[in-house]
Order: sequence, then C-alpha cells, then structure tokens
Amino acid sequence: MRFAILILLSVVCSVSAEAIESLLRRGSISQVCACISGDLRLDSYFGGKKVTAGALGESCLCESDVPTFVSGNNVCKNGIDMVGQAIVEFIVVEMIKSCSNKQTCTFPDHATPACSASNKCGFSCGDGYSLVNKNGHSSCTCPSPKSVCNGKCSNSCPSGRSLPEKRNHLHYGQQTQRVCRPGWMACGIAGGTLRQWECIDIQRDLESCGGCPSDVVSADGDFGRGVDCTTIPGVSDVSCVSGRCAVEKCMPGYKVSRSGRHCEPEEDTTATSDDDKSTLRGKIVAAAAAFAGLEHLPFSE
Repeated sequence: MRFAILILLSVVCSVSAEAIESLLRRGSISQVCACISGDLRLDSYFGGKKVTAGALGESCLCESDVPTFVSGNNVCKNGIDMVGQAIVEFIVVEMIKSCSNKQTCTFPDHATPACSASNKCGFSCGDGYSLVNKNGHSSCTCPSPKSVCNGKCSNSCPSGRSLPEKRNHLHYGQQTQRVCRPGWMACGIAGGTLRQWECIDIQRDLESCGGCPSDVVSADGDFGRGVDCTTIPGVSDVSCVSGRCAVEKCMPGYKVSRSGRHCEPEEDTTATSDDDKSTLRGKIVAAAAAFAGLEHLPFSE
C-alpha cells in the first residue's frame, strides 16, 4: 500500500514540477518565495515514524528554484536515495509555502528569480536583457542598439548567409523565415548560393507583391508566386497594398479596371466618318417614314 502511495505521489509531484517550469518558460508568472531551514522530514512516507534526511541550512528559494536546489543539495540527495527526487521536490515546495516569511512574487518575462533574505522577489535578467529600475518598478529591457531576435535581445539577427552547414537548401530558407518580420517572407536570391536568402516585405514590395519573385524559391519549396506590379501592361502608376497590386493610373489608351488590379484598353469613342453619319441618318429617316405610313419623309436641308 505504501509503495502504491509513493508511486502516485511521485507522478503528481513530477507533473507539478514540469508545470512550474513550463509556466516560467512562457513568461511572467507569480510564485511563492521564502527563506527555509530545518530538517528535511520524511515522516509521512514511513508510516509516521520520525525519519529525516538531515538538516537544511537556511536557503532563500522560489518555487522554480526547487528542482535545481534539490539536485545539488547533499541533504536533499540523501532524501532522494530514500524516497526519490519528485517527492523531495514536493516536500521542499511545501516548506516554502508553509514558511512564515513567504512572499508571493511576480516576475517579468526573461527574469530569473534571485531570492535573498533582504529581497525575496529579487531577480536577474537573461536572454541578453538588462535589468532596469524605473519609478520603483523593475523590468527586463532590451536596450538600444540591440534588438529582439527570436525572443532574445541580441546585437543582430542571423541571416541566411551565416547559418551553420546543413543538409539541404530549404533548411536555410526555413531558418531565415524564423527571423523575418511578421508579414515578410524568406526568398532565395537569384544567382545566389544555397545559403543566400533574404526577407522580403511581400505586403508592400512592388516587384514581389504577394510572394517571392517567380524566378526564385520560397521557404516552402515552391517557386515564388509574387507579382511584379511594374510589368502590368499599360500601367503608369501602381503600388502593392496588402500583397496585391493596386493600379492608380494607366497609360493613354488604357483605363483602370473595375477591380483596380490591372489596366484594360479603352473603347474607341472617336467620331464616325461622314459616310457613316450619312448612312445612319438615312436609316433613321426611313424608320420615321415607315412609322408615319409614308414612302418617304419630305427632306429639307
């Protein structure tokens, strides 16, 4: 029975630890921090018999610190030998939560808790971010001239030209796509090498509107489907708006289509010749005479 309980607790504690680490990876989270000390008691797992793995020295910990603390602390290692790591982690977390000096702390994105007796909610910043204190509020900030690239604050983002050696062409395109801005697309470079890719603003680029140029490969492996708006027949003034060509003006003899996507020839509205006019007038007169019951209408200039 005791063995079954230990297995169940191990599973529950393991899931709990993974959940904490997962939440921390996603960004801001509130957790309990405290300075703990005292015996690492294992009584509950030995039928109530007084069992201890040893005395823990005073340590200031937050919940997310527990897995690392347990793995490196000698007293905790003794406990691991007796009941397993998951249960020891569970016990330490409960010690934090039941401590009288505990404090609930909220940490910003990219922060690593740095609990101390004087500041249980202290933290440092990782991923290249810098700790900034402003108006009594601390945060992790990416200072200029650095920029955020794939969630990290760095001096520059990697380009297709600097990627490590890989097996195929598309790998470089897919890697480049990950660092392109939203709405931009990784496109191969005409005449370039397998590693040479660039990010193109396919929402506004006049010569690659809606996709990569048709003579290069895109990151999905197909040839580009972008349109060169400047090659539209008869176009005079055109732009790329939201990935589609928008014609503003056409050359003489053309007019903007109803869709506004291309130019179409204008209808010939020039005056007809004198012979055509005479023939048309004769037909009108004959029709009027027939309507009046006459062979012809009197005609006068």
